[in-house]
Amino acid sequence: MSEFGLLGENLGYSYSKKIHESYGLYDYELFERKPEELEDFFNNRTWKGINVTIPYKRKVQRYCDEETQIAQRVGAINTIFERDGKLIGDNTDYYGFIHTLNLVRAKTNGKKVLVLGRGGAAKCVREAMKDRHAGTIWQTAKHELGDLSKMADAEIVVNATPVGTAGTGFEGKSPCDLSQFKRLELVIDLVYNPEETPLLKQARELGVQCIGGMEMLKFQAEKAAHRFMGCKNIILIGMPGCGKSHIGRVLAHKTGRQFLDTDGELKKETGLYSEELIKTRGIEDFRRLECEALSKLLNAENAVISTGGGIVTWEDSYRLLESSGKEKAKPIILWIDRDIELLGTKNRPLSKNLDQLYDERAPLYEALADLIVDNNGNPDDCVSYIKRMCKI
Repeated sequence: MSEFGLLGENLGYSYSKKIHESYGLYDYELFERKPEELEDFFNNRTWKGINVTIPYKRKVQRYCDEETQIAQRVGAINTIFERDGKLIGDNTDYYGFIHTLNLVRAKTNGKKVLVLGRGGAAKCVREAMKDRHAGTIWQTAKHELGDLSKMADAEIVVNATPVGTAGTGFEGKSPCDLSQFKRLELVIDLVYNPEETPLLKQARELGVQCIGGMEMLKFQAEKAAHRFMGCKNIILIGMPGCGKSHIGRVLAHKTGRQFLDTDGELKKETGLYSEELIKTRGIEDFRRLECEALSKLLNAENAVISTGGGIVTWEDSYRLLESSGKEKAKPIILWIDRDIELLGTKNRPLSKNLDQLYDERAPLYEALADLIVDNNGNPDDCVSYIKRMCKI
């Protein structure tokens, strides 16, 4: 039996095996199980990680020791992986759907969204749309698909039902008639087989922008592979004002990681911002507290960690960065480099003599960094460069 695979009841339609094995990292098996076989599948497992599909995305929750924040919000699990002997439940569909929205450059802010379906995929869409600041969000159950007149002014329609899926009783069918939505701007069908469903075909005939579920499937599979293999943390170092926090947040969002930063951890622990800590408690006490915050954050998994500009000057912090990952997968350390004249100095009490600070710190940044990243241009280009170079 393979260590990784897909759990579901009927998997003849699935593309997951082909997608996962294309990474060349592991064999991937289709685990077709009846509901009464779930207990044995989990109690006598030989696998280390699985994806989960219909009808088990909620039923597997009771077998997990922990759930990620996204899985808790969605109320459904599509990925389970092992960490330190525990089974962790996650929902990578969320990141796949966000990726789909990004691909079509969807304008969601304030839009009226109709989500067809009430299952795990539909809840995932709902949470993603809330995060993308959609306006009204309607959800419909299967028995409600016949009368959608109350939602006729929907601007985005997302099919999160299996209607239209090849090889099922829903093949060749559409969940609704799109002509009733006079303000329609975008149609997303999460069905990925066939690539053109009846719903997408009608959207194209109406001249409405649309996209199917294949890109979401591939992207969520990449995120699941990261979970299975133990996704490396990414640590950002560099001068104050070089853009670490902004780049870190964007990079975390685009790679399905959590964003953490030492300044944020210090604020959480002390109730004070870094500049306030320096003024009230002095630089040495600040560096000690910063080191404690770093030590805590280095225990996180699947994270982008932004650090303070002067963290490398404190010997204990430097050693933590230098030795990080010896017990786990070694993180990738990136030096975000920016020309001195472009560095922001507002609310940065130590950013007085930038030339001198740079001369002192640059050798330390360079010694620690796995990759030096130029951030003198467009931050989005910087993030794309990081993803390409680090293969994430």
